[in-house]
Parts: sequence; C-alpha cells; structure tokens
Amino acid sequence: MSNNNNNRVFVGNGKKVANYDLVNFSIKMSKVKDHIYEYKGEKYLKMTIGANKEGANEYGQTHKIWIDEYTPNNNATNDAPKREFAKAGDDLPF
Repeated sequence: MSNNNNNRVFVGNGKKVANYDLVNFSIKMSKVKDHIYEYKGEKYLKMTIGANKEGANEYGQTHKIWIDEYTPNNNATNDAPKREFAKAGDDLPF
C-alpha cells in the first residue's frame, strides 16, 4: 500500500489529552467491520493512529485513525498470520 492518504480507510479521529501522552479516540464501527480478521480463533483489527499534519481540526481533534493494510512486498516465506475475514453475524458486537 502506498503512503498516499487517498488510499487509506479513515475510521475515526482522536484528541490529545491535555499535557498527557494520551490520545482519546472514537472509531466508526460501520467502517471497520469489513476489516476484522481471524487468527487462531481470535478476531483482530489492525489500525494506525497518527498526528494530523495540519494540527488540530475545527473540533480540536489532533489525530486520525485508519485501517493498517500494510503487507510486506517480498517473495520470502512470511510467518505473519494470514487474514481470514470474519463474516457478518459471527457474534461481533457491531
């Protein structure tokens, strides 16, 4: 996946908490449900959170959250888990 923001699936925003090294954030569940995958019986969702390059937006949100769709581009054997996408209605809370 390229580093182009146009290809990212943005799913939420966050806001830095005062002078702490914390970011509170909200996720749009309707945007993440198709990106949940299963590995060894557990469900996962890979996401990335990054600071807004432009600083805080009009709502004071300082960070963006997007789906981590990075996959290594090599021909070597990869021991990383393969994504097996969960189907709707698989006891997901959303």
